[in-house]
Amino acid sequence: MRYIYSPIYPISTKLDVSHRSGWVQYWALQLGDCQILTGHDAPSVTGKDELYIYHGMEFNGSLNLQSGISPALLTRLHALSTFMVSNPIVISLDIRMPDYAALLTDRADGGGLQTKHLAGLRSLLGAPVWIRPPDFKDIVIGDSHALAMNRPETAILRHDKLTLHGALKRGLKNLMLERLKPKTKIRTLTVYFGNIDVRHHLCRYSGEQNYELVAEYENQLKDLAALWKPKFLEVVSPLPIEHESRKLPKTGYYQGTPFYGTWCDRQAVKQILAGHLLAVCEKNGWSFVAHPDQFINDRGELRFEVMEKPQSVHIRPSYYRSEWGRL
Repeated sequence: MRYIYSPIYPISTKLDVSHRSGWVQYWALQLGDCQILTGHDAPSVTGKDELYIYHGMEFNGSLNLQSGISPALLTRLHALSTFMVSNPIVISLDIRMPDYAALLTDRADGGGLQTKHLAGLRSLLGAPVWIRPPDFKDIVIGDSHALAMNRPETAILRHDKLTLHGALKRGLKNLMLERLKPKTKIRTLTVYFGNIDVRHHLCRYSGEQNYELVAEYENQLKDLAALWKPKFLEVVSPLPIEHESRKLPKTGYYQGTPFYGTWCDRQAVKQILAGHLLAVCEKNGWSFVAHPDQFINDRGELRFEVMEKPQSVHIRPSYYRSEWGRL
């Protein structure tokens, strides 16, 4: 049996509505027959089972324990120590296995941490590493919204918080080369940037500046097509704009505001950008990926029901591309 387990940060039980849980669902989709252990669930493993350790969507090498070393965390650590005795096959997802035992021990509060709680964490060290998703022939590259393009046997190259402008400045080719060698065989290459630009930046620019942005996007997409020669190249449209009453977390703010421009302003630049991208795709023989009609209400707004609950700019996993056929 295969399990995905997070010993420090419990995986959300609300898998269908949580964007952060989208990455663990992505892994489960790629691994195949795999059980996600949410909340405080713990597996009963044997030496033949595979235990995939998930570190969270944005783990940066340090621990952010707002509640300190809580009783719930101690319970999970004790459970981990108990079932690690069975010596399952352990694989770390995305990154090399952190030394969680050392990170917890370094905390000043202690919080009832005992040797028995650290035994399971220490037994994880030296586990085989699956640093990144498998080298599938279908590739998605984009910002955090790229996760919504999740489909089976697809490698998603996320560059969270990276605008289209920033991606072009760094170079789409350079972003790809961080993961893929030149001339690696690709069946479908899906590129998805621009939502951050629509939300915070494009209404600040002139029409000429936005046109230049699209022109540079086209040039760099041509570079990708020439270097990797995908059978299909897809460009994803920016999302429709949600009603301004939606509350957003401060992590999504820029210069102290959740967006720049009115709903009408941002919807207009979104439609202009989408129109330019459609024309670029038609000219070059690429595919333009528009979101399903079910994403919008009768006022042309992005429906709140499609977005993460309770607050986020992202699409909830139940509306990812892998689910579009069921809408």
